[in-house]
Amino acid sequence: MDNYQALVQRRAELVAEARELLASGDITDEIRERDDAINAQIEQIDADLQRIERLRQMERKRPAAAAPAYNKLPRGDNFANAFGHWLKTGDKTALGNDSFDVVGGMEGYTIQAASNPTDMNVGTAADGGDLVSTGFYNQIIARRDETMLAARLPIMRVPGVGTTVDVPIDNEADGEFVATSEAAAFDKDAPAVSKKSLTLALYSKYTDVSYQLLNDTPTNLMAFLADFVGRGMAKTHNNLLLTEVATNGTSFKTFASNSAIAFGEPEDIVGNDDLANYLDDDAAVAWVMRSSTHWDIKSIVGSDRQYAVNDGNGRSLLGYPVYYSQKAAAIGSQTKSVYFGNWRYVAMREAPGITFIRDPYTRAVNGQVRLLWHFRTVYGVLQAEAVGYGEHPL
Repeated sequence: MDNYQALVQRRAELVAEARELLASGDITDEIRERDDAINAQIEQIDADLQRIERLRQMERKRPAAAAPAYNKLPRGDNFANAFGHWLKTGDKTALGNDSFDVVGGMEGYTIQAASNPTDMNVGTAADGGDLVSTGFYNQIIARRDETMLAARLPIMRVPGVGTTVDVPIDNEADGEFVATSEAAAFDKDAPAVSKKSLTLALYSKYTDVSYQLLNDTPTNLMAFLADFVGRGMAKTHNNLLLTEVATNGTSFKTFASNSAIAFGEPEDIVGNDDLANYLDDDAAVAWVMRSSTHWDIKSIVGSDRQYAVNDGNGRSLLGYPVYYSQKAAAIGSQTKSVYFGNWRYVAMREAPGITFIRDPYTRAVNGQVRLLWHFRTVYGVLQAEAVGYGEHPL
């Protein structure tokens, strides 16, 4: 129905206008009057959309004409079929309405992480299938975690509700206890407490999928989306993590050369005095760099003495594990090619869901459906002395 899409588009325009009005500064009587009018129009549009939706449901329940039964895609015997059916046809009956919302004039579906996110954790059965299943969410996260640094490093996961969560930080330099004589006064001390604000930011992507791919089996479609979205999320997370450490971590070492790392320079990073207090937690300490950087270091040879960097052939350096990421810069002028420290002092927040939006109109002339998705996350260094990098000069 063309009228349905026009109403959805009009509703999105009104929401955008209201957002702009209320963000413009002081709320005057004129703004209040216009906002009330917008709200009234939105309520009327919502009522009209419900009327059209009721009509659609009645039409779906209408007995089919006598003809051979033919369903190109199973509708709802499991979540993969139900979700694939919605992606292909736009019919959301098998999924229910709880996770749908209008996003930018289009219907979007949010796949939530359950409180106990296992494949067997399902919700209410509806239309021959499960209303919400965490299976597809877990497929995406499993694919993401194969290459995501935060899944392998002991990053601190920070829970919370809302867009921003403040994490308290102790900036006290000392804090030692003081020897106290009999009947003497106790030493007075207090932590120097500050906070780190973790504000979720939105990250988005879209792809145009041909009708031919949508006609594929729902299992293959789910595998394609899990792989494509999962890999993209991993790259985004890795870039955010290393960017945060490069911005708010400590410069442990400026290398002598802009084209190489020399004897003794990795040791200078590990031997940093401020970092020493954080190295007692061996399980949390690690390097992050490119594979090429790691093997450049391990191939260093010298006649004066044998360096520990040459021991063994595994992913380790000076006794600590090495994780590879292309998001770490290569050795070069003014680059930060090596990251090191205690990764428990880096925090991460993420919203518990991934929102998919199905847009059948924008690319219809090309025989494609546009699939959009977004998620929210943020990283923050909690103690700058605990983690940092080595950088090259100009």
